[in-house]
Amino acid sequence: MAIEAVLDRDAVAVCDGGGVPAPIGPVRGAAEVAWLLCALLSGIDLTIESVNGAPAWRSAGSAQPWQP
Repeated sequence: MAIEAVLDRDAVAVCDGGGVPAPIGPVRGAAEVAWLLCALLSGIDLTIESVNGAPAWRSAGSAQPWQP
């Protein structure tokens, strides 16, 4: 998975649902954070590009609200 390749293996995501379902605690590890991002960014095309010599995500598309 391209997203996982850009993340540090010790990546941590902390979510604030803002009134919608979200993980209760931190999501830890590149594979788990990548899965979460894929679930939340459904409908968005992500590409990996080099920005100032470092990998970065570029997004395009229209987001669809995540539904559990």
